Amino acid sequence: MSLLTTDPALVLVDKPAGWTSRKAGALVSKALGIRKVGHLGTLDPFATGLLPLCVGRGTRLSFFLEQTPKVYQAELQLGAATDSGDCEGEVVEQRPIHTFDDAQLAAVQARFSGIIEQIPPIFSAVRVGGQRAYKLARKGHAVEMPSRQVQIDALQIERVGDDKLILHVTCGAGTYIRSLGRDIAEALGNVGHLTALRRLQVGALLAAQASHPEALQAEAVWSTAKLLAKVGQPLRLSGGDCAHIRDGKPLEILSSLSSLPLARYAVFNEEEPIALIEKCAEGWTILRGIAQRGA
Repeated sequence: MSLLTTDPALVLVDKPAGWTSRKAGALVSKALGIRKVGHLGTLDPFATGLLPLCVGRGTRLSFFLEQTPKVYQAELQLGAATDSGDCEGEVVEQRPIHTFDDAQLAAVQARFSGIIEQIPPIFSAVRVGGQRAYKLARKGHAVEMPSRQVQIDALQIERVGDDKLILHVTCGAGTYIRSLGRDIAEALGNVGHLTALRRLQVGALLAAQASHPEALQAEAVWSTAKLLAKVGQPLRLSGGDCAHIRDGKPLEILSSLSSLPLARYAVFNEEEPIALIEKCAEGWTILRGIAQRGA
């Protein structure tokens, strides 16, 4: 841990298969000695790949970190459907493989691109009647999942043999790749479920930058200063102006800000992160104060 920053704010974890997101977060929390940990979108236990975790002061900036698009690669096995839509569920239907040609595959690829209607899996965190769907499903309750619109920015379907497809998906928030796989299989006259799922990207964050939670590398652990500079244009102000902002006083009276264009700014006192502020048509706002106590 000697290579890691002393002021961690964002940790890019490459989650292993079989781990819950909570387990990965707990391990990072223990490794860094920080209790406050927040996920930027969890991953199913069977899935692998990028799991961004905001920690410490970074949790105050998580809202401003771009979380779309999300990029996934999934393996879709045809011939059997499971209740969860993945390899960890119980098989609920089996069918002989219905053959299809490249033209049919291309038509399905086009059909599931853009804005589409999707029904989330019953084993998901979507709330139904005020309760998580997966909790109701585990109790044996019949769960009617509501349909909703999701954005598929790019979809490429790669054939691997007669019974397996690889899905390359770029999508917006709230998209369930398990549901997408299920629907693609049905559109091809089959049933299917995901046997593998890997998240490659969240916003501008990449799985290639991430580390296994048991072997964190320096490049996977961002400092508060690095994260702050990611969510706003860096702006270095005098100690007096920074104290003014830190105390929550009106920003309009600071002459150092008067000529700045409309934008979001990451305020630093030399290299010390102070706050995230924004100038919009209505005026200045302190979005988040993050200066260390006593600074």
